[in-house]
Amino acid sequence: MKRTTVPGKVKLKRTTKPKRPKLVRTTKPKRRLLRTTFSKNASGIYQIRSKINGKIYVGSSKHLHIRIEREHKGELKRNAHGNKHLQRHCNKYGIDDLVFEILEFCPEEHLTNGDKREQYWMDLLQPKFNNRPSAESNRGYKHTAAAKEKCKTMLGKKHTEAAKEKMRQAALGRVFTKEHLANMAIAREHRYTSPEAKERMRQASLGRIPWNKGKKGVQIPWNKGIKGYHLPEETGLKMSIARMGHPVSEETKRKISLGRKGKLHTDEYKRRMKEVHKNITEETRQKMRDSHLGQTAWNKGKTYKQKKNIS
Repeated sequence: MKRTTVPGKVKLKRTTKPKRPKLVRTTKPKRRLLRTTFSKNASGIYQIRSKINGKIYVGSSKHLHIRIEREHKGELKRNAHGNKHLQRHCNKYGIDDLVFEILEFCPEEHLTNGDKREQYWMDLLQPKFNNRPSAESNRGYKHTAAAKEKCKTMLGKKHTEAAKEKMRQAALGRVFTKEHLANMAIAREHRYTSPEAKERMRQASLGRIPWNKGKKGVQIPWNKGIKGYHLPEETGLKMSIARMGHPVSEETKRKISLGRKGKLHTDEYKRRMKEVHKNITEETRQKMRDSHLGQTAWNKGKTYKQKKNIS
């Protein structure tokens, strides 16, 4: 059917909608530098930023997941955070106001030592929530008068008997791993105690009664149940050199004699001593003979009765 136009009306010509011109991106979009998700074993530098006022807290950790999720967020929710400024802000505005972001991933040795990456970010961002301006010391932090008085009240404070018993029970049966023992040996290797410090320690211990005096079975030796344990050759050599030329007083000799007097060896001990004597090499025997040359026996020229009275 043919369509006709109505007289008196103008026919409008249909036109297409003009297309918008395409926008050409001249620059690449900015890459997001701060990350909020990371692996559990990651180490690096992080920040806690407030959405309201922009204040930040800068920290570092070798376990970022534990430090942020368990320590910071957990303590803030329990109102037990060590940073009072951050805790008060969280109590006022809520924990949702705080954004936890990663500034940089880096190895553990570069956090505070080496490149000192944490100090670099603190100098760059100037965080307001941090108590101290330095990442590796307490320099610049000022304690309040109340805090100083609280520290003074701890001087001379002693543990109660109940607290000592709890610590003793916690330490009973503790077994150190070989790695732990090796770390303690390395820590003690370069430790030096001056003669003045040794004298002060000796004076402080004079008249003090040992906590385990007269008690049996209160302390389990660390090597109990370990058969065939021998000190390393280097350690034995150091102990031998330290004992060389060390004079033994007559009082000490008398105490040793009284301690051995009337002591009976068990059959097991005698059997072990026989095995030890059998395994002594000829070289060791020659060293023992050389070390005794020129020495006068303590019982030389004394009769049996005199020896018996001495012992």
